[in-house]
Amino acid sequence: MIARRVAFFGVMCGVLIAATYTGERLYVILFAFMASIVCFALLHILFTFLTFRFDQTLSRCVSVKGEEVDLRIALYNESVIPYANLAATYWLPDNLLGEREHVLEGDIPSQGRLSLEVKFPCLFRGEYAPGLTSLRVSDLFGLISIQVPFRRFSYFSPLRLTVRPRVLSFGDDAQVALVRQGRMDAQDVTAQDVSAVRDIRAFRPGDALKWVHFKLSARRRAVLVREFEGSARPKTLLLMDAGRHGREGVRALEIEDTIIEAATALAHYLLEQRAPVRLVAYGTQRYEAQGSEPRDFGPMYAYFTVAAFDGQFPLTDVLAQETAERGQHVIVVTPSLDAGLYGALLALREAGSDVAAIVVATAQERVQGVERLAAELARRGVRCKVLSPGEDFDGARSAIAAFS
Repeated sequence: MIARRVAFFGVMCGVLIAATYTGERLYVILFAFMASIVCFALLHILFTFLTFRFDQTLSRCVSVKGEEVDLRIALYNESVIPYANLAATYWLPDNLLGEREHVLEGDIPSQGRLSLEVKFPCLFRGEYAPGLTSLRVSDLFGLISIQVPFRRFSYFSPLRLTVRPRVLSFGDDAQVALVRQGRMDAQDVTAQDVSAVRDIRAFRPGDALKWVHFKLSARRRAVLVREFEGSARPKTLLLMDAGRHGREGVRALEIEDTIIEAATALAHYLLEQRAPVRLVAYGTQRYEAQGSEPRDFGPMYAYFTVAAFDGQFPLTDVLAQETAERGQHVIVVTPSLDAGLYGALLALREAGSDVAAIVVATAQERVQGVERLAAELARRGVRCKVLSPGEDFDGARSAIAAFS
């Protein structure tokens, strides 16, 4: 098509020069004829833009990372003149990976349509606008083409796709939870009013071993605990590091999604077990949400879907500000582990808090020292787990659940 344009306009310029210098009527008529073709081409393109219609839909507007969504695009020609060489460019999430732009192109006869249905995976959580982005229109002769963004059309409405993070679920084996809780009883500094038993209920993570009603548990073959008047259960601080981490491109998206999924799994698990949780994250603004029931997960999940890693506050400063209460349970989810954070976590542990950390790092970063620092933290009483993007999360479930 480019060669055709070059040849046509080259000949047209040559005819114009010949008509100007020679004044021959034949050259003048030939130039007028070629100019009329150009005018017709421009009018055809204008007509196409004025009569062109399109439609685009998604099979769903809200999805979960890893699921597939269908995008349907249809281009219509409701006029009596055919459209030639139409090319509609559309965006899909795989463009985040550096894929070439997607194009739907072809001729559309009178009263015809050009349609496409494509299935694409939701690769990363977040909010996106998949679908049509620009339209290139050519004339019937292929001499002129003009490209405009679809937002220039008055009836264009961009599609919105919300991709939520995956939610990992854990088992609720009460016996395993009792063993896990046994490590925390020494740090449970919350006062309890045990003057009167209010209720007998099933064991939940966060309940002290001394509350277990052993005789009734043996009779019912289930772990049951006494609930006292005025009892209060210790609250877990779940601190997600939403600061800038220095990665770029796809690697940044993978790191951030891994952090989000680990934090989502912990928040969901604790709330399902009705354990009090306080979620704190520092982006450009401080975010906090609290809950102790499964119904409290909704606001946290909504935040995890759109959380941006653009904070400028060092995690060590955040820890100092958010952990003033001694003896609390603290879980930190972070994309980096350095000497400063290592010292802050140890200081919390020595102050009487039960501390755990999930560090998300690439394979190269693990070799460069993250694994060594994590192992040293574990040796000194701070439970620490290192995860990498792409790692089998099924294999990491038990490690994440152990922090709760």
